Amino acid sequence: MITKNKKTDSLKTPPLYRKAEERGAGGESKENIKMTITKNSLKTYLNTNYSNPNERNHSLENWLIRVICQRTGYSAQGQLNDIVTHGCISGCVGELIYYGDCIEFYIKYEKQIWELIYNFMQNTGQMGQFIDSFRLQIEDETSLKVNLSWFAIEQISFQLISNIEEA
Repeated sequence: MITKNKKTDSLKTPPLYRKAEERGAGGESKENIKMTITKNSLKTYLNTNYSNPNERNHSLENWLIRVICQRTGYSAQGQLNDIVTHGCISGCVGELIYYGDCIEFYIKYEKQIWELIYNFMQNTGQMGQFIDSFRLQIEDETSLKVNLSWFAIEQISFQLISNIEEA
C-alpha cells in the first residue's frame, strides 16, 4: 500500500483555474488565475508527499515526474495537460508508445496500477466508466496491460494537476 499525504483523490475534471486568496498590487481581485505547474513544483510535491525515500523512488509519480523533468523545451504544465487531454495513445509520453515498453512498465508498477484502479472505482462507483476510459479495444492480455499502463499515467497526471493547483 502506498502511504502518502494525499490532499485529494478527486477524479473529476482537473481545475485549470482557481481563485486567488490574495489581491493584486492595485487592490484588484485576482479571480481565475491560471496556476503554473513547474518542474520544481513537481519535485517539491514528490518530496512533500513521500516521507520514505524508497517508496518515493519506486512510485508511479516519481516515474512520471522524472520523465517530465528530463524533457527539455516543454513545460511541465503543458506535458501534464497533454496527457490528461489527449491521453497516452497520442504518443505524448514517448516512453510508453511501444507495447513492449508498456508491458515492462506494467510489470514494474502492477501493484500501484491496480491500487489506482481500485481507488478510481471506489470514487466513481462505476466499472463501466473505467472500461470506457480505455482508448484501445481490449483484444488480448497485451492490449489490456497497455491500456492499464496508459490509464495509470493519465490518472497520475490528473492527480498531479489537481493536487498542485489546490496547494
